[in-house]
Amino acid sequence: MPIYEFRCKECGHTFERLVFATGSMEEERCPRCGREAERILSSFCNFRTSATPLRTPSQSCSSPKGFS
Repeated sequence: MPIYEFRCKECGHTFERLVFATGSMEEERCPRCGREAERILSSFCNFRTSATPLRTPSQSCSSPKGFS
């Protein structure tokens, strides 16, 4: 069950949705304004690899929610 990111075509609000069945994505609606939303490419951050030392979030990307 993948989590997809969406962006509202009208207000630009971004949000995530857990999609239960692959290939059966219904039209997503923005929780803020109710207009149509499009799926966007999600980004991720890797703070450490085996070849590099641990980086602080400010050195590589913004920190995930709940992390400081």
